[in-house]
Amino acid sequence: MVLVFFIFTNIIEDFLSDTYTDITPDDKFSPFKVKKIKDKCDASDTIIAICMQRDAKERVPEWEEIAATAMAVQNMWLTCASNNVGCYWSSPVSIKYADQFFELEEGERCLGFLYIGNYDKEDELSSKRNPVEEKVKWFD
Repeated sequence: MVLVFFIFTNIIEDFLSDTYTDITPDDKFSPFKVKKIKDKCDASDTIIAICMQRDAKERVPEWEEIAATAMAVQNMWLTCASNNVGCYWSSPVSIKYADQFFELEEGERCLGFLYIGNYDKEDELSSKRNPVEEKVKWFD
């Protein structure tokens, strides 16, 4: 499996908003949605397209390759968090058309986008987490 990351600082906005416009039926089209797509891109310093290349010989199950890709993204996420940089993974419907934009090779597929940027720490949401003991069962 090969991980493929495409890094953008601005041009991805047009692909995402144009794809939404092109594929959305008139009766479901929302100018607000186009603005929201553009605003998310503008608010991000960098957007990384998260792509993977399936092992041509299929030596491991596809889910393991997807999981490995997710672990690589988790490492990026942890690096961002430790440096007080915000990020989130989003998989809009436009990823189905990513092969046209990124010129993906056979076996490659886009799994989503990692939006990265600075954020206002005062707006940070707090969450109540349950103790790990409620989530894990140990067997001796």
